[in-house]
Amino acid sequence: MCSGQRSDYTTGPDPVEAGVVQSERWPEHKTGRGGWATKRYDATVQNNWNENAKDVAVTLEKIAADIDARLIVAAGDTKALPLLEEHLATHLREFYVRMPGGGRHLDGSDEIIAEHVTEAISARVAKDTLQLLETYAEKRGQHDRAADGVAATIDSLRRAQVATLILADTRDTTATAFFGPEPVHAALTPQELLDLGVEQPWEAPLDEVLARAALGTGAEVRFVGGGMKHAPTEGVGALLRYAD
Repeated sequence: MCSGQRSDYTTGPDPVEAGVVQSERWPEHKTGRGGWATKRYDATVQNNWNENAKDVAVTLEKIAADIDARLIVAAGDTKALPLLEEHLATHLREFYVRMPGGGRHLDGSDEIIAEHVTEAISARVAKDTLQLLETYAEKRGQHDRAADGVAATIDSLRRAQVATLILADTRDTTATAFFGPEPVHAALTPQELLDLGVEQPWEAPLDEVLARAALGTGAEVRFVGGGMKHAPTEGVGALLRYAD
């Protein structure tokens, strides 16, 4: 399973989100029987396993690239998975997690498998969030490529300057803001938009205005816990594509 999100906002073919690898290589199973041809037969089986793993790794790399995968969870035969890992692209190994026992359980419980997948996703999200906030704290401390607080973040969104919008759960979810016809038309007061030539500013929840401006300018939107270290002031901040 690959988990990720499409980060490319350009037009083009739809991303490939699933793939099937079928092999016509034979034989696929060792017999375990003796005989003069056993070693050669088993060597052929091992080679077929290896080639099949290569095919799966190639398909996996294509899917991961298409959806910008942040997590790869592998389940299956305990002999096949090490071969897949061997052929997995180096840049994907950081995101690779193997299910305990290969993902096969005596009771065949989907709940057990789902539990392991959920744990893997939670661990990946926690790691990504920690890295995000550490980078944010560094840029904010240097007064470089970071916006802190609602006003500064909206100002950066108007310039299409935001790479990642950060929303913490300490933000005021009752607050409102104003927007115009274009994604970059975002402001805390209608007068700001009137000054920009917007004929009719509209009011909406702040969260919606921020998310619309971010997604409309190709930025990511990330939600984090407000109690986490380095969370932005007022629960709203951004990592920027470039400094002023």
